[in-house]
Amino acid sequence: MKQYVAYAVIIIGAVLLIILIVRVSIYKVQTNSMAEEITAGNYIIVLKTNRSTNFSAKEIIAFEKDGTIFIKRLAALPEDTVYGIGNEMLINSINYPLDSVTLMLPGVSEDGYIVSNWVPYFKYLFKKTSESLYNSNKNLIKESLFIVPTNYFFVIGDNYFESMDSRFWGFVHKDQIIGKVITVF
Repeated sequence: MKQYVAYAVIIIGAVLLIILIVRVSIYKVQTNSMAEEITAGNYIIVLKTNRSTNFSAKEIIAFEKDGTIFIKRLAALPEDTVYGIGNEMLINSINYPLDSVTLMLPGVSEDGYIVSNWVPYFKYLFKKTSESLYNSNKNLIKESLFIVPTNYFFVIGDNYFESMDSRFWGFVHKDQIIGKVITVF
């Protein structure tokens, strides 16, 4: 009888280990774009998600873009509104500054300050994601705001001035998301 219990424990343990391996990934962080919370050299554990996973604003996710794994915070979810105010973006009651690199993007600023009409910058973000996304969602862009398209997310690094994120290369599609960061060590 004891032998069967031992076998059962081993089998259950092996099954749990396989589930854990399939559902969890570990990555080494390469940049300080998420500092103070996550810094270069840290390791993160990511719980893999699927198409039916629900996300919340402010969660930290891992996603793949152009063959590179990025770690960023979800600033805006699908159908959230992003406002342009001065040299900042207001998203879910949080002000995110635009740094000097963003302000140098074509049509974004004059003399380092956002012009009163944010439309050229917002068009840039949609087109940078994909031309077809822009063409099918032009109506989501207004003078000083845009609505995040369905199935897309707007991500920003916590260390705003050292982060390449949606402010530069547009939106992240839900299919690019690997999972949610659950632990940092």
